[in-house]
Amino acid sequence: MNSGIDIPSKAENEVTLRAAAAVEAVVATGAALLVAEPWRASRIVRGAESMPLDALRAEVARRRALPPPADFNRALALAQLVRALDDEAFAAAWALTVGPPGSADQISSVSSCAALSAASASHPA
Repeated sequence: MNSGIDIPSKAENEVTLRAAAAVEAVVATGAALLVAEPWRASRIVRGAESMPLDALRAEVARRRALPPPADFNRALALAQLVRALDDEAFAAAWALTVGPPGSADQISSVSSCAALSAASASHPA
């Protein structure tokens, strides 16, 4: 007697588990890339390069409250950014990276860091 409930086969369960593991690996790798190069967040959230971290977090939270994107790539990118935002290293890198490579803000930030390093080197403790 069939109750109308489809019970997945062992093979279907295995395929589902493998697919979930593959998606998790893509999310983890993308999040690590965002931590290493936080300016990439502007490819996911328009205008992110000019947002303070709290504003970026609020925008991502707003998007997560909406129905999931129909585009799988957008869904993956949002999941990667959510994961990166949970990493303290992202917050530290975001504070130093205001825009994409070569932007005026980033050059200013890098120049400031270089100036601080040079000043520290010329005045040993």
